[in-house]
This record gives sequence, structure tokens and C-alpha cells, in this order.
Amino acid sequence: MRLLFLGFVLTFLASCASSQGSARDLHIQKTGGEARQGARASRDDAGEWSAPSRTEAEAVHRMESAIAAAERLQHDEQIPEQEREALIHALQEAHAALERYRAARLDEASRATTLGTIGVAAAAIVADDATVVGVADDPLLLPLALAAMVTVLQANAPSTRDELARAWLDLGHQLEVLRRTVAMTSPGKVVHQHLMDEARKRAIQRAAAEGTILTESQVNEELLCDELERMAWELRRANKTQEWKKVISTQKGLDCRPSRHSRE
Repeated sequence: MRLLFLGFVLTFLASCASSQGSARDLHIQKTGGEARQGARASRDDAGEWSAPSRTEAEAVHRMESAIAAAERLQHDEQIPEQEREALIHALQEAHAALERYRAARLDEASRATTLGTIGVAAAAIVADDATVVGVADDPLLLPLALAAMVTVLQANAPSTRDELARAWLDLGHQLEVLRRTVAMTSPGKVVHQHLMDEARKRAIQRAAAEGTILTESQVNEELLCDELERMAWELRRANKTQEWKKVISTQKGLDCRPSRHSRE
């Protein structure tokens, strides 16, 4: 009996030890898994690189399509040589900005904040049909597509200042430059008098709001061009394409150039 009792005690102790060992192993596995998850979370918080989403890729593809469409305009024989040179320069800058973004997107350990902002902007670009550029589209609609993209990019500027954020902001700036250049390159230089009168009236009202009294004769071409640029911006945001085309035509007739007010 003593031998049987002793055997039972030894078996019980061995079972307890085995259970404690299994519990320790489970605890180690659990804490180890939590540590690995924490490490991954830390790397994500620190801005570990992640591949572009399909939405971001589609948004960038639409930018590429807009640039490609603008490239086709440089072969239009109706475009004066000076305007063709300006277009070629804007295209080169837009291409370079796109490549800088791609390089930063691939190589930069981007901050999560920057990627989040880009994701929101990409989704907005893809959701807007106005950003789709087709081969057979009216060349005058190209600036509207670029404007739609630029509006989204400007509204979703990253608060961070890492390499990717700078590349994203620069891309938006160069697309805006290309947009203005394409608009001024499009055929047609008809000055619409009613738009001139509206621009003159707005210039006088703006000066009065700033404490300056102007007469109609004092509204020079620079002030008129500034107001026409504001009008073009308002019309394209409102998707009033036909009115916008008339403003662009009037700007070309006055030989206006992009002003510092073009983003107001």
C-alpha cells in the first residue's frame, strides 16, 4: 500500500509540474506575440513604408494621363512658338515633380500622417469624374481636369514636412502651373466685352474695399487680368465650362499671364 500511495504522489507532482510548464510556455508565446505586434505597431507609427493602394495608383495614373494629354497640345500648329515653349517647360516641370514623388514614395520611410492625407486626396480624385482625361477630349476641358486635381491636392496638404510631403506639395504646384499654361495655350483670342466690363467693375469694388478709390480709366490691364483670373477660378470651381472658356479667351486676347492672385 505504501508503494502504491508513493507512486500516486509522484504521478500527481509530475502532472502539476507539467501544467506549470505549459502555462509558462503559453505565457511566453502570448507575451512574445504581443511584443511582436507592438514592434510592428511602433514601426507603423514611425512611418514604415507601405505599398501604394489601388486608389492612390489610380489617382497618380489620372495625373499622368493629364500630363500626356497636355503633351499632345504642343504639336498643335495653331499655337504660337512662345506659347509652345512655355508649355514644353511646364510639361518638363510636371514630369520632374511626378518622378520626385515616385522616388519619395518608394524610398521614404513616410510618416503615417502624410500617407493618410495622400490616401484621402487620392480617393477624392478617383471619385471625381472631372479628373478623367480621355484621348478624344476637348483640349479646353483638360485645364478643368487639372483644376479638379489641384483643388483636391491643395485642400489636402500634409501637415508634415517629410520628403514625401514636400514631393506631394510640389506635384500639386506643378500641376497648377501646367493647368494655367495649358489654359493660355488653348486656341482662341476673342475678347468678350461684357467680361471686360465685369472685371473692371470688380476691380473698382475690390479697391474700394481696400480703401482706394479708382475710376474706370484707372483700371489698367494688370488689374483686369487679375480679376479675370479670379473669375476663371470661380467658374471652373462651379463647373461652368462655357463661361470659363470665354474668360480664358478674353485673357488670351489681353495677353494676360498667370498672376499671384491665381490661387485666391
